[in-house]
Amino acid sequence: MNDFRECVDNIEVVDVNQLGLEYTWNQRPHALSGVLKKIDRVMVNDEFLSMFPNAFTIFQPYRISDHSPAILKLPSNIVVKHKHFKFSNYIGEKEGFRNCVVEGWNKQCDGHKMFVVVKKLRMMKKSNRKLMWDKGNIHARVTNLRSKLDEVQKLLDLNPHLTIHRENERSILKEFNEAIIDEEKLLRQKSKVQWLQEGDNNISYFHKVVKGRANRSKIHAIMDQTGYMIEGESVAATFVSHYKNFLGSYTPCADITDPCNTFLKCIDPVLARHMIRQVTDMEIKDAMFDIDDSKSPGPNGYSSAFFKKA
Repeated sequence: MNDFRECVDNIEVVDVNQLGLEYTWNQRPHALSGVLKKIDRVMVNDEFLSMFPNAFTIFQPYRISDHSPAILKLPSNIVVKHKHFKFSNYIGEKEGFRNCVVEGWNKQCDGHKMFVVVKKLRMMKKSNRKLMWDKGNIHARVTNLRSKLDEVQKLLDLNPHLTIHRENERSILKEFNEAIIDEEKLLRQKSKVQWLQEGDNNISYFHKVVKGRANRSKIHAIMDQTGYMIEGESVAATFVSHYKNFLGSYTPCADITDPCNTFLKCIDPVLARHMIRQVTDMEIKDAMFDIDDSKSPGPNGYSSAFFKKA
């Protein structure tokens, strides 16, 4: 297995999303003994995931064989879904970010304090989206600036004494360095890799991690309660139906005649009072600043870096 892991690392491949049988190889049982192992895999590289982001594998029952047949599926009907707002951390260091936050936070909003916070964060999404939109596609920007830098350096090589070429190179190089730092921060945030130090330029590694995470997070097919396989757009409806039946069921509970005997174990009163003490602003700030920048505190799309920068 050590040799296999080393081989997988060297050729840079990952498992495709899979469903069906977990154990893909079996040793025929003799006298009620036998072995089941997961030894069959469908592994792909980064280029394959780019071409077929929705690929997945189904391991079928092995029947009379000792290996489970693996069917690789490459769905062609890609459904483009509306993307929810997600704050890009690199925007927090751009000009106009703080003004955007101040303007949104100063808007009048009435209601409970927590409602006001949620409402203002929701209203700020529009201005933050515009700020990210104005920066454009960061990956395309890096590619474009790289090409411009190559061209100006070729011109500079033909005529080293021309001042305009040197000025153009200096200007483009500054933009290019800024763009690749922004790209690294964006990919680091998406990959959620925390063990690399800030400033390590591992853009290709982050790209691979992001694609691998995107592939693993998709659910292309699922077995319903009857064992029937559901694929495509019906997967989401199957989930909803299952939880409606599961969470919507009603079971009568016996009446509690003596609530005093319900909780027999109690914590020390001093500890109990400590748990319900007033939470200080510094405790809230410390808790927020202890969260890694790539993490998201809630479903609103704002990373912890947003609150730190703001």
